[in-house]
Amino acid sequence: MSEAPRSYAPGVYGLVGGAVNLYVLDDEAGVTIIDAGLPGSTKRIVDLLRAIGRSPSDVKHILVTHADIDHVGSLRPLVKATGAPVYASAETQRYIKRRGVPPHVRFPLSLVSRVMVLVIGGGIKDGQVVAGGDRLDIAGGIRVIATPGHTPDHVSYFWERERVLFAGDLLKHGQRAYPVTPGGHMEPGRYT
Repeated sequence: MSEAPRSYAPGVYGLVGGAVNLYVLDDEAGVTIIDAGLPGSTKRIVDLLRAIGRSPSDVKHILVTHADIDHVGSLRPLVKATGAPVYASAETQRYIKRRGVPPHVRFPLSLVSRVMVLVIGGGIKDGQVVAGGDRLDIAGGIRVIATPGHTPDHVSYFWERERVLFAGDLLKHGQRAYPVTPGGHMEPGRYT
């Protein structure tokens, strides 16, 4: 990375802009990555980790909001680089295990997604299924919230300690998806 990583809240860094919106949650117990970006994003993710003084071996969890290619495109190489388990809804797990393209992706994006899937190869073998209402013992507690809308399988993750919502593509401002706070603020930052 050529510049210092941008912090969106205490311990939250991101690769935001264009078609890539993913976040790194840096906690004393390890790193959690939320979404995996487009195919080819792994180097940028590793560069971000290094910029915050972490390495791929520090990644303990990968949380996926939904199965669109811009959120799971680098999942397989990211899992290979980190060894971290993947958490996602049951439907999202089905798509990422078989590297399928969800039916809501319309032409011509469905064609582009299918080509990308062929290029990046197979899916991941194992993952942990999450559902709305689950509380993950990660970073002091992350609540899973079922948030269908952008996709039927979409989930958001609420980091209870810092009161930050990782909403994937549920809420967007232009081409950027920001972590959202309980007050509904979409600007990057922490609000109480």
